[in-house]
Amino acid sequence: MALQKIERAIELNPLSPDAYLWTAAGANYALSHFEASLDYISQMEDRSLADRFSAAHWAMLDHMDKARFFVRRVREANPAFDAKSIDASRN
Repeated sequence: MALQKIERAIELNPLSPDAYLWTAAGANYALSHFEASLDYISQMEDRSLADRFSAAHWAMLDHMDKARFFVRRVREANPAFDAKSIDASRN
C-alpha cells in the first residue's frame, strides 16, 4: 500500500523530489523488486546519495562487479564506509 501511495505521489508530481524517489526505491527494495528500485534511483537528481543503496541492489542481483563499483565510489566519498554487508549478502 505504501508503494502505491508513493507511486501516486510521483505520478502527480512529475518533477518529484529525490525524497519521493528514494522512498519508492526503498519500498521496491523491501519487496525484492531490485530492478524497479534501481530505476527510481536512476531518476534521482543526486544519485550519489544512493551509492550505498545501489551497491546493495547490485549485490542482491549478484552483479558483484557493479556492487564493487558503487562501494569504491562510497569509499572515495567516505573512507570509513564498511562494505562487509555487501559481500555478506551473497551468502
